[in-house]
Parts: sequence; structure tokens; C-alpha cells
Amino acid sequence: MPRTKWMERFFETPRSSTTFKAHAYKYRCARWYGWVEGSRTLILEPGADVQEELHRDAQTTTHSGDCSVTLLQVYNVTIGNIRPYAALGIGVQPPAAKPRSTDAEVQ
Repeated sequence: MPRTKWMERFFETPRSSTTFKAHAYKYRCARWYGWVEGSRTLILEPGADVQEELHRDAQTTTHSGDCSVTLLQVYNVTIGNIRPYAALGIGVQPPAAKPRSTDAEVQ
């Protein structure tokens, strides 16, 4: 399916929305110079093992093998289509380029 057709279908329904489950967590990981602490938010596939995925994300982020994670909050994130703009390229043709001469013009 061409890209423009897919995008047109995507924006046909003005009230379409998608909901994701987001997990906010904080981590503390050991490094050779001390500890690295922080917080992140992760969106997971339904049915995924939350604790394992959070550990994997913290270890990947900090490049550490020794991390502890604490789940702070689980919340829904809804993304809805309000209005597509022309910059998406739906039905918009670029302006015709003027031919340029490669030779220097002397006047």
C-alpha cells in the first residue's frame, strides 16, 4: 500500500485514538565509579513481564549488570488524532523547482 494511502486511511477517522500502558520507575545501578540513579518511563507490550523489562531497560541504559528498580506508577497514555497538518505530506505536492543554470551568467 502506498504511503499516502496508508496515511489517508490513518487520518480518515477524526476521533481515532490509541491507548498505551506506561510504567514509570526509578533505578539505581552500580558502576565502577559509584552509583547511577535516575527515573524513566517505559511503554510495554501487553502481557510482558514488567519487572524483567524494567531491569533490562535500566541495565541497557546504564550499561550495568547490577541494578535495582522500583515501580513508581502505571498509567494510560492516550494518543488521539486532533488535526493533521500539511507538513505530513498528505495530498501536498512540493513546489516545482526552477531550473538552475550551472554556468555563470554575465550581465
